[in-house]
Amino acid sequence: MAKTVLLRIDDRLLHGQVARNWMKQVGADVIVVANDLVSEDEKQQHLMDLVTPMGSKSYFFGLSEASTKIKDLEEEDALVLVESPADALKLIEDGIEIDSVNVGNIHQTSGKEKVNESIFVDQNDIDTFKKIEASGKKLDFRTLPNDQAIDFDQLFK
Repeated sequence: MAKTVLLRIDDRLLHGQVARNWMKQVGADVIVVANDLVSEDEKQQHLMDLVTPMGSKSYFFGLSEASTKIKDLEEEDALVLVESPADALKLIEDGIEIDSVNVGNIHQTSGKEKVNESIFVDQNDIDTFKKIEASGKKLDFRTLPNDQAIDFDQLFK
C-alpha cells in the first residue's frame, strides 16, 4: 500500500515547482493527480508527465477513485495533488491517510479574496478548511517547502 507523504492543494496541479521542490522535500516516489478532468485528458497528462522527475512516475485518477487507487499502489511514497479545498476534503472523507494538508496555490477568481501572494479564497473555501481541521488534519499554507509555514489560525482568526 502506498503511503501519502503530502496532500497538496494547488489549482495548477502538477507543474515544475511541485515536481522539483516538493517531491524532493517530502521524499515522494510517485505523484498522484486526483482530478476528474485530467484523469480523462491525455494531453494534459502528457504535459504533466514532462515535468515529472526522471525515475518517478505520475498517476492520474478521478477524484472518486483516487483514495482506493492510492491504497492499491505498491509500497511507494506518494505526493497527492488536488485542485481545491473541496477535493482535499473529499479524499480525507474517503479515508486517505495523511496528517496535514499543504495549501499552495489557489488563484484569484471572481469572489475570492487574497490571503497571500498565491492563495485566494472565498467563504466556501474557508468553511472547507474548517472541516479539514475538524477532521484532525493540520493545514499548512505555503507555496514552497522552504517558505515559512502559516497555519489556519494565523490566517483566519
